[in-house]
Amino acid sequence: MKLITHDATDIDSLLDELKRLGHHSSSPTIFLLEGFVYYISRDKFSTLLEKLAAADGKKVVILDYVLPFETIHESNREKSRLMLRSLEQGLGWPIMVYHKFDITGLIQFLKAI
Repeated sequence: MKLITHDATDIDSLLDELKRLGHHSSSPTIFLLEGFVYYISRDKFSTLLEKLAAADGKKVVILDYVLPFETIHESNREKSRLMLRSLEQGLGWPIMVYHKFDITGLIQFLKAI
């Protein structure tokens, strides 16, 4: 097992780094994208998953994502909105949110690759 810290938004460089460290695309692999998906654009996220899915061998991707406000229970919605705004102001860019069907649709699409 290896922990790799790398700029995952630079996808080709990330895949090159994996190869350099001895990873073979046919090897069973777990990709843990925790605390990450909401900081990159939808295009980069989709591209990353497509390239991971295109490799040979069994792959598992574990990730977390931010739900849209309308899916959060009404009693927690305002707190969530304030937290997210505060985080966005601190970072200086918007946080990406995904509906569950966005993620499941992408997974279904990737299974077809």
